[in-house]
Amino acid sequence: MNADATGLASSAPELNVLRFGSRERIVVVAPHPDDEVLTCGGLIQQAIALGDSVWVIYVTSGDGSWPSAWRVTGNIFPGPDDYLRLGRVRIEEAKAGAQVLGLGSTRLTFLGYPDGGLTRLRQRNWRTPYRSAHTRSTAGPYGRTGPEYTGRQLLSDIESLLRALRPARVFAPHPGDAHPDHRSTAVFVARAGEALRSAADGPLPEVYSYLTHRPPYPEGNTDMDGRLSPPVDMQGPSHHWFTLDLDDHQRRTKLSALRCHRSQQGALGFDLSGYVNINEVFDRWDAASINSGASRPGPVQQARRVRSTRPG
Repeated sequence: MNADATGLASSAPELNVLRFGSRERIVVVAPHPDDEVLTCGGLIQQAIALGDSVWVIYVTSGDGSWPSAWRVTGNIFPGPDDYLRLGRVRIEEAKAGAQVLGLGSTRLTFLGYPDGGLTRLRQRNWRTPYRSAHTRSTAGPYGRTGPEYTGRQLLSDIESLLRALRPARVFAPHPGDAHPDHRSTAVFVARAGEALRSAADGPLPEVYSYLTHRPPYPEGNTDMDGRLSPPVDMQGPSHHWFTLDLDDHQRRTKLSALRCHRSQQGALGFDLSGYVNINEVFDRWDAASINSGASRPGPVQQARRVRSTRPG
């Protein structure tokens, strides 16, 4: 990290270069459909090109956005059926975007937990089912009967998937993200990692975090050449940032994958193309440090409590 005379981090710190070996097993955990493309679209392409095995776990189906439900259904006052329709649309958009990146649908897992409700599962509904404020469901409503909406069940699902897939690396949301669903997903992934550590169940994956919502990030952290840097207030000894460069073809493919998420294009006054830069950045964090600041149930102490303008 570079610093000026005032001790403030510069906007262009020196970052470690993220490198992959061949035949690695990689899991990307996305709170909502499109998060995996926004933050890891280039990473997924490069890993597949090296012969790595990549899976994406979608924690929610993104069925809690009023502007998107309005856009998809035409109903300015959407009800539960409209939000369920949105969820189904976003699942199909995710499959289409993943295919553009080179991932087949068998590498995608949709858990179907409530969009906008993950913090409730973590803080208040650990054992008692939560009813989605949007779909009014208390269990996953897509396809077969899904998991019960409790924090305990979500933790169990993530833990079981990581145990079954045995990834060498996991890419998950940053605990300092502004979106509550992202912060809570970071905690659930950290707790799942700690459970695997306690069980001594084989080698533990390296966990990297990606940042999606931290205004004015990413636009405010992109230089004239289109190179992305971490936010200034997230640079320092406790952060270990890595960068992954994308070539022209990978950037074009990432943009094409993003365009598959039509329900999100312009629905929220949010330009998704702002995430298509010449690099992607990832932080390393220690699962134990996240868990030490997040009792069950309880807030993530490290996260700045600001709400995102984009529900998911």
